[in-house]
Amino acid sequence: MKKNIIVVDGYSTGNLYAPQFTAKGYTVHHIQSSNTIIDIFKPSFKEHDYASNFVFNGDVDALYTHVRSLAPAVILPGAESGVDLSEELCIAFNLFANDAALLDNRKSKAKMNDALKRQGMLTAKQHCFTAIDCLKNWLGELDELDWPVVLKPIDSVASDGLFICNSYKECISAANSLLNKDNLLGKKNTSILAQSYLYGAQYIVNVISRDGQHSVTDVWYTNRTRFERTKQILEDRVLLSPSNTPVTQLSEYVVQSLQALGINNGASHVEVMMTAEGPAMIEVNRRPMGGAMPIDLFNAALGTNHTYRMLDLYLAPSTASLKEIIDYEVSQFIAIVDFTFQISGEIQHTKGLTYAQSLPSFHSIINAPKLGQQVFKTEDTIAGQGVLCLAHPDQAQLMVDLQVIRQLKSNGELFGVISNAD
Repeated sequence: MKKNIIVVDGYSTGNLYAPQFTAKGYTVHHIQSSNTIIDIFKPSFKEHDYASNFVFNGDVDALYTHVRSLAPAVILPGAESGVDLSEELCIAFNLFANDAALLDNRKSKAKMNDALKRQGMLTAKQHCFTAIDCLKNWLGELDELDWPVVLKPIDSVASDGLFICNSYKECISAANSLLNKDNLLGKKNTSILAQSYLYGAQYIVNVISRDGQHSVTDVWYTNRTRFERTKQILEDRVLLSPSNTPVTQLSEYVVQSLQALGINNGASHVEVMMTAEGPAMIEVNRRPMGGAMPIDLFNAALGTNHTYRMLDLYLAPSTASLKEIIDYEVSQFIAIVDFTFQISGEIQHTKGLTYAQSLPSFHSIINAPKLGQQVFKTEDTIAGQGVLCLAHPDQAQLMVDLQVIRQLKSNGELFGVISNAD
């Protein structure tokens, strides 16, 4: 097999690819999809892990010449900002490419849901608009049960630009704050997607694919709370066993969705709402799961992680290892709790955090704020103010401990914060 690998935007958990490929004897090169790395990705970029870094400035001929000179065995995206460029290169060089005819459906959240709906799959009602008047007309056609309405940019990352609107006035205000404004990916929001709100439990389904065969590597329940009516915050996520009730139904829905979108290769991080009518798509992200992915935690639970599973599949001589749609076992159940804050201020004590460390399932803490440190009110899923990790072989024990931590967070007792306004 050829020995050069290209990672496009090796940020977030995509930074796990290079050391692992290198350890297996490959030379890893980086392509930076734009001149500027957005702020949320800068801390995770490890340029020293790569043999070279090509910064793409829009010159396609120069990019293709560079890629051709490397003759790579694999091209894959590390983070959301690199997904589209990576996929276009895979198609151009015929390297683990997805269906080129359906590329536009994968690049647009609006077209993605339209494509699934045409296949008879459950999705939210939606409308993509480029002008406020178009949104007003669509809102006028909604039934009472279609509210709230979710607004989000067609092309962005995490919860950037996500609004949950409970009234016509909130929708128009949110739309005005988004339309033709720059998002976190540095792109202008020329189109905004409006969707009916999906009621239910939200899940993450991670998948690896090669040559049209798919395997689910892990499924998570995500606990989210509403903030000041229009925002949503990720509080924690819990790894599910393959035997847990929703996993089979979610996995079958997600694989059907990938097939409908022409996704034959690569890692997919899929967000799905389990509604009373069944699974409904939120969005398909064509890259590994982001956020905190402590290697030792995932190794304890799964023996590996989503990123490593994708790497190993690409390096395998064939797809023989893809035997089952649901292809993982849980040795330990794990939960990842995000540090969220109800107010901005200074950390005065960490009594709740100290108590959490005495719980039977406590595993580790990453980037916890320290005494005297300034923290900021959590308003999205982007802030990244640290996490607490739980692990235990008994799922019931893990859930008991997680509920204790949820109560501490809800009461504002995990950290003692004195408001800046006091």
